[in-house]
Amino acid sequence: MKQLNLYYIGGSDQRPEGRTVVPTDDIQIWLKCAGLNKPYTTLAEVLADSSTLEALIADSNAVDYLVRSKSFAGNLPLVPTMTSDTTPSGECITAHERTGNEAYKAFDGDSSTLWSGYAGETNQYVGYIFPSSKKIKKCIITFNQTPSSSSYTVPQTTWKIQKGSSWENVETFTLPASSVVKNTTITKVIDIDTDRVRIFSPDTIYVSGQYNTRIQEIQFYTEDGLCDNATAMSYIGLNNYASNTLLADSDWNDAIQNSQYFESVDNVKVPAMTSSNTPSGECFADSQYSSSYPPYLAFDGNDSTQWASVDGNTSPYPHYLGYRFDSPICIKKVKIRFGIANSHNTIKNFAIQASNNGSDYTDIFSGVANDSSSTYDAEYTLSNNNNYNYYRLYVTTSYAGTNACICNTLQFYGRADI
Repeated sequence: MKQLNLYYIGGSDQRPEGRTVVPTDDIQIWLKCAGLNKPYTTLAEVLADSSTLEALIADSNAVDYLVRSKSFAGNLPLVPTMTSDTTPSGECITAHERTGNEAYKAFDGDSSTLWSGYAGETNQYVGYIFPSSKKIKKCIITFNQTPSSSSYTVPQTTWKIQKGSSWENVETFTLPASSVVKNTTITKVIDIDTDRVRIFSPDTIYVSGQYNTRIQEIQFYTEDGLCDNATAMSYIGLNNYASNTLLADSDWNDAIQNSQYFESVDNVKVPAMTSSNTPSGECFADSQYSSSYPPYLAFDGNDSTQWASVDGNTSPYPHYLGYRFDSPICIKKVKIRFGIANSHNTIKNFAIQASNNGSDYTDIFSGVANDSSSTYDAEYTLSNNNNYNYYRLYVTTSYAGTNACICNTLQFYGRADI
C-alpha cells in the first residue's frame, strides 16, 4: 500500500478542527484535517492521488471540513433562487412573457413553474444578467412541450445559447417534435466568460389553442469540481459518514445530484411488486375499480397491467396512487405510463406529492397529461432534494369524464445507493 505522510507538530497530532477552522476552501487545511502532510494546493492534485483522496474521505474530521468547503463541490449553481426578476440579485430578462409565466420562473428552482412567451411570436428568449462577469462551464435547461390535444404536435424548434451585449452565439441545438406532453432536459458543456446570457429561439414556440414550448428551469454552472469526478464520488461512496454528511447539506446535495456521475446512475427505486407489500415497501391507492386492478399492478414492472380507481360516478376525482418506502429516500425523477378508457386518457391534471407521515403531502411536481387515444409514456424531472417515505401520483381531473383513473406504470428514480 502507498505510504501516506501524516501531519504532526511538536511530536503530537495537531489537526485543525474540521467543523470550525477557516478558510473553508484551502486544500492544505483539508489535508491537515486528516493528518496528511502533502504538498498539494489544488483539487486536481488530490484527485490524481487515489490513496490520499481515500484517506481524506475516510477521516470524519476531514469530511467535516469538506462539507463546509462549498467551492470544492464545483458545479454549484451560479444563478441564485430568484423570487422576482431582480430578487435577490442580477436580472432576469425576456422578450415576451405571459402573465403568470414571468422570466424569473425559469430561475426559481421550482419545476412546477415556468417561463412562457406570447402566442404567435418569433425571436423569443429568456435569460439572466449577472452583477459581474462569470465563468460558465455548463448550462442545463428543462423544456416543457405541451400539445393542447392529440390532434396537435409540438414542432421541432431551434434554440441558441447566446452571450454578451451583442448576443453572440455560443451553442445551437434543436428540440425534437413531441406529440405528447413532455419534459426534456438539455445539458450543454460550454466555456464562456460573460455577464449576460440567454436562451433564444427564432421559431414560433407557442400557437394559441394548439401547442406551447416553455422553459421550466435554466441553470448555469462554474468550474467542474469534486462532484463531477466519478472516481472522487466512488471514494466518497466508500464511507457512509462522508455520504450521509455531504448529502445532508443542501448545497452539496444539489451539486452531487447535478454531477455527471450521478446523472448517469439514477436507478429504479421501487422493486417489481408481486403484492401490495412484497418484496418490500407498500403500494397504496384511494380505491380500486375491482379486485382485478389493485395498486401494485402499476409497480409490477409490466406495462400491460394496470391500476384503476373506482369510476367517477361512484367516487369523483381526485384519486391517488403511491408507494411507501421502508425508509426515507430522495426521488429525483418519475416515469408514468398513462392509461386510457373509451379512447381518452384518464389522467389530465396531476401532481407528484411526497410525505413522511402518509397524511401531510407536499407537491414536488405538477403537470397536465396529454389527451391520448392510446397509452403513452412520460418522464418528469422532480425539483426535490428531500428524503420522504411516501410518494404518490395525485390526479385531480380526467379527460375521460366519469371513467376510472388508470395508470399502467408508475416508477420512481433516485441516485444510486452508496
